[in-house]
Parts: sequence; structure tokens; C-alpha cells
Amino acid sequence: MLHSTKQLHLLKKFLPALVLLLVGFLYFQTRHFEYAWDDRALFVNSPSLRIIHSPEQLWNAVTTPILPGTTYFRPLVMATFAAEFSVHSADAATSHLINIGIFLINIWLIGILAAKVFSEQDTALPVRAVAMALYGLHPANTEATSWVAGRFDLMVTSFGLLMILLSL
Repeated sequence: MLHSTKQLHLLKKFLPALVLLLVGFLYFQTRHFEYAWDDRALFVNSPSLRIIHSPEQLWNAVTTPILPGTTYFRPLVMATFAAEFSVHSADAATSHLINIGIFLINIWLIGILAAKVFSEQDTALPVRAVAMALYGLHPANTEATSWVAGRFDLMVTSFGLLMILLSL
């Protein structure tokens, strides 16, 4: 009995990590994807995000609405693109890997949230892994993770989850 209890405990402990590895493996294929649809118009072909030589240019790049004449204003996400393009130029593989990284952070945050919600129950770790798998493998997340412009959705999810965790 003790031997099987130890094995179950180890399985419960490493199950969330296995979920992260599985989802990471599945989405790692997106590193071969090119920029799609709005990615080129909004980010790749935007000289304000690719050519930054001064703090003023950086400020303008991150505070200008993405689509002219709209209020589509996302300064933090635009700052990530400006930083990315400054370091790696406009490279689709890098953009996709960053999105995968943010997505994996979101899955991890879901796991922390599930562990907090079910902390008083003996089933905390399996519930944590199930919650992570449900979120990580849900087809609704495919677009946000494999389309570079989906970084907006990924980052709003990150901050929403962080706020929920902080409120607990």
C-alpha cells in the first residue's frame, strides 16, 4: 500500500508538468508557421515597430492605435513587438515561440488557480492537471496561440488570471 501511495503522490506531483510538456510539444509546431493575415499589416510592415532609435520613437510605436482612426490601443502588447523586433527583427518563428511561451504561462496560472480553489481537498493536484489540460488543449485557444496577432488575447488572459490569483 505504501509503495502505491508514493507512486500516486509522485504522479500527482509531476502531472501538471507533463501537461505543460504535452501542450508545449503540440504547439511547438507553430514555430514553422509564417506571419498570417493581419500580422504583416499590423506588425511586420510597421516601421514604427521595427525602426526605433529613440525613446520618443518607442513611445510613439507603443501608444499609437494599431489601426489608424480607431481606438484599438494596446501599448503593452505593442511594446513586446517593438522589443522583439529590436532583438530579432521580424522573424515569424520568434513571434510564434513568444506566443507559445505566454500560452504556457497561462496554463501554469490556470494550474495555480485550480490548486488555490481546491487547496483543502486531497485531490488538488489531479484537479490542477485536469484544469490545465482542459484549458491548454481546448480548441478555442488554437487561433490565439498560432496567430501572432493573438498575443493580445494571450496577454489579456495572463493579466486576468494574475488579477484573479491576487484577489484570492
